[in-house]
Amino acid sequence: MSGHPPSSPSPHQRWPADRFYWAVLEAPGWRRTGPLPEALRPDFEDLVPRAAAGAPLHAVCTPAADTRVVVCAVPMDALASLPVGVLRLSPESLPSCIDAAVHVDHLDLLVGDAEPAPIRRARLRRHLAAMALVLALASLAAIGLLRRAAHWTHAADLASAAAREALEGAGLDESHLDLAQRLAEARQFKTLTTSAPEQADAAGVLAEILALWPSVPGGPQAKPQSLAITDASITASVLIEGSPTPFLDAFAPPPGWALEEPRLSTQESFTRVSITLRRGDRERAPSSTGLLSRSGGHP
Repeated sequence: MSGHPPSSPSPHQRWPADRFYWAVLEAPGWRRTGPLPEALRPDFEDLVPRAAAGAPLHAVCTPAADTRVVVCAVPMDALASLPVGVLRLSPESLPSCIDAAVHVDHLDLLVGDAEPAPIRRARLRRHLAAMALVLALASLAAIGLLRRAAHWTHAADLASAAAREALEGAGLDESHLDLAQRLAEARQFKTLTTSAPEQADAAGVLAEILALWPSVPGGPQAKPQSLAITDASITASVLIEGSPTPFLDAFAPPPGWALEEPRLSTQESFTRVSITLRRGDRERAPSSTGLLSRSGGHP
């Protein structure tokens, strides 16, 4: 008796459209093909009579050109009758009640809970291979970092040992191992102190000015108005009632300072004298050569 061996089923099965349950749902923003999302399942169940289904439905969807999705469903017990080796199941065509333009090959029913075991095992093997690769790369990176850390730890130990030997040779103990840090701190402090501009101490110059301030018995009364002292100059403004000559004749600059020509300005019976002293050895200019400006009455 001779016969032909049974042919193996095609891995891609196509069923007539009337074996499926169909629906078109509004789903703005949904752009994925696959199992029907749980948010759309209540709307789909409202359109499909439970009595007509008779068993739990396995539904998939694919987006249409507009804001809608086309849903295709089949009872789960119908999927259980598929021959072994079938990897895809899709409709032969769309029913006439569906007015959306979608491709039937996008409606693969063997996804999600109905995914064939060979495809699930293949995906699991791919995930395991990727995880093994990531683990191997992470292990290599960790080993490299550990070896580098061990190298630098060994180099630090050698440097510490060399420093201790140098200190022992100089008769010092290990408490001086931080000499480099202290030296760096000292250099930094020196840099900060040398770069900062020195502020002149005006206390000594002020004391000299006050000690040499003229006091003319029976002479005109001199009222200091302002006094400014810097590292290189002294500026004083004095208001004198009457003639300023006795005051200027009695004024003597401190040692190391030179008096410039005073500037005089008069108003009624008062004379304002502006005195400027600068560091140097110039002789005091005669007060008679001072500049005189007059406003109001006579000096």
